[in-house]
Amino acid sequence: MSYRLNGGTSKALSWGPNGRRLVNAGDFVADILVADLVAGPNSVQITATDSQGSQSTTVVTVDYQPTVPALPFNVEWGGVADITQVAHVVDGEWSTSSGRLRTTAIGYDRLVALGDRSMTDYEVTVPVTVHSFSANPGPNSGDPAVGILMRWNGHNDTVTPGSQPQQGWTPDGVNDTPFGAYALYRARSSSPRLELRDHRASIKGTQGVTLQPGTTYVFKVRADANPGSGATTYSFKAWAASDPEPAGWTLQFTAGTSDDQPASGSVVLLAHEADVSFGDVTVTPVP
Repeated sequence: MSYRLNGGTSKALSWGPNGRRLVNAGDFVADILVADLVAGPNSVQITATDSQGSQSTTVVTVDYQPTVPALPFNVEWGGVADITQVAHVVDGEWSTSSGRLRTTAIGYDRLVALGDRSMTDYEVTVPVTVHSFSANPGPNSGDPAVGILMRWNGHNDTVTPGSQPQQGWTPDGVNDTPFGAYALYRARSSSPRLELRDHRASIKGTQGVTLQPGTTYVFKVRADANPGSGATTYSFKAWAASDPEPAGWTLQFTAGTSDDQPASGSVVLLAHEADVSFGDVTVTPVP
């Protein structure tokens, strides 16, 4: 398989399964850099060639509108006919129904991005309902999880260099850092818990808790730069939607100014080996 952007050079595509982004047989993803797009319609020609040399080609039009959403903004799934009107599906199959965004197929890191890579300090609130977790996670998946990534900038090339799509999610001093931090509910069989991790996926805080399938909880996260220092404090709390919001943060840590920390990035909803519904998303600037 291969693709061409706007009639340019043909680039090879990998196809699944590969135990990561390409979950099922025949899955493929064309990672296209925003810098390579032109404003307005872009033509992506995708070609599959079989062992006998026969080809099948499909042309997809990507309409790129380089506008940046202003904070605050809300995403109300009940009024969305097409997810791509308000968000970017990074991986997986998703649908909207009954005012919620839901995975339609369980797999490794099913991701939907919102906002813009230029966003710096913000707070995100979203209701989350777990319907089920995978009983047989993939070979690279570990425990199922659901959560939010902050300051997302896209996958990098640190796993299987040169692959299409890129697979990386941690920095190596050369490749860009994909995110600043992420907050999760990790469905560990022996000790389910909330987690807050840094850009290297190192655990910065945990709290043991069990979220009940079918019950709606509210996840709230914050990325807040400390004036003058360049450091950023990341925060996370979660509570049952039927309960009042806790006054303080459950988990929190401050990241330094070095070690490839991104200064900005978008918001990503994460369903990892899980069938999850996300309610309306509210993103507000940090005062």
